[in-house]
Amino acid sequence: MIIFGLIQRIVKLKGIRRIGLVAEHRFEPRKNNNTELLSVLTKLPSKTYPARFTLHYENRAPSSGATLDIEKGAFTNSIYDFYDSALDASAPVEGKINANLDFQRYYAPSLNTKITEEAEKHFYEFKKELKKFDDEINNLGFKK
Repeated sequence: MIIFGLIQRIVKLKGIRRIGLVAEHRFEPRKNNNTELLSVLTKLPSKTYPARFTLHYENRAPSSGATLDIEKGAFTNSIYDFYDSALDASAPVEGKINANLDFQRYYAPSLNTKITEEAEKHFYEFKKELKKFDDEINNLGFKK
């Protein structure tokens, strides 16, 4: 957050619609990585040699405590990705599993003031969301 504050003093960002933070986990599978992903995350029958598994979904929640209005309102969006690490865009690795969390806060109207403070609040919320995500991963049986 210190770096963001320094950047903000120089660049003076305005009109921010979204702030996001990402966490990436990479695991050693207990067995074939795609078989493990398929069996742990779905109810699909086990396949002999599954490959290139990916699961992507989002969970949205109102950030103001009101009802969720994606078109007009502010909200948080937790984006979950589970996939074969061989599919990773920046650092592909064979035989591993990725589980990623992208936690975003959308602002409506756009954020123009107290940007550093909002980023710090978002970082605090991100840490809480990441703890929940880590607990979910552990409960599924994935190992870090």
